[in-house]
Amino acid sequence: MKLKTFIVFAVALILAAWQLSYATMKVKACDLLNNEELEAFAGGKMWGRGELLQHGGGISECMFQYEENRIYVRYRTGISWFEYVKKMDKGEAISNIGDEAYWYSVSKSLIVRVKDNTLQIQMAFPPNGLKTNQKTAAINLAKKAITRLKP
Repeated sequence: MKLKTFIVFAVALILAAWQLSYATMKVKACDLLNNEELEAFAGGKMWGRGELLQHGGGISECMFQYEENRIYVRYRTGISWFEYVKKMDKGEAISNIGDEAYWYSVSKSLIVRVKDNTLQIQMAFPPNGLKTNQKTAAINLAKKAITRLKP
């Protein structure tokens, strides 16, 4: 009986923390960039955008779509995921953006630590699918997104 009570209490505590985290998530990834900014890099009209994920784990994810290509914007509260990725894979250090940033060429992702949070821009385009270099595009988009983060 004690074990059952403990499990019920633990689950209730986890759910309460999850709901509190969701309620306090102030940043939505879809608000960090607009279609015009993305279209400037994609070289064409973005015809789809939508929130993929917004949950109590402190993660907001938005997908912007151009034909079969996509740009993902993810914002996470905390830096544990940033530290995990940094530890697991050697990325190319990028200066002058956020507090610390790395480009991962295999996943075409720029991961940026902004204070105690993490911003990720992931390019899901073929190598010649953008008017500009994908790393350069991700860096410029991240810089724009960071300006919209409230202190």
